[in-house]
Amino acid sequence: DGSLSKEFGASHDYKSRGGCLADAVGMGKTATMLGLVLSSPRASSEEGDTLVVAPGHLVHQWKTEIEKFSDAIEVVVGKRAYERVASYAPSGKHTHRIVLVDVEAVMNETQKFRYDWNWSRNPCRTRGLDRQTIDLYKK
Repeated sequence: DGSLSKEFGASHDYKSRGGCLADAVGMGKTATMLGLVLSSPRASSEEGDTLVVAPGHLVHQWKTEIEKFSDAIEVVVGKRAYERVASYAPSGKHTHRIVLVDVEAVMNETQKFRYDWNWSRNPCRTRGLDRQTIDLYKK
């Protein structure tokens, strides 16, 4: 029915660093995510970017939608999953930056980290990416 159990998380103390938005196609996931990014001001110019991982055929759709909704977000389309962006600070009038990457690139590169995963050495964290969004679909 879409509601959360009252017991969910009641016995667990933790600090969330993210979440999961799993709405159906056309329900506004992109707009919701952009609102979240824009409502979280960067504490400093060294704060990390937001990584969006999407199927290859949706990467440029994400870019178009981001540019349609906000002038404050710089969009970088990455060729590799953990590519370092030139500088931490977004350029010019932009207050935030989103790095878009094809899910296939992530799947190929994460094979390297499969057997020795450690959050402190997470490739996203070491490349200055503080948030990650994954947009997948069922065939």
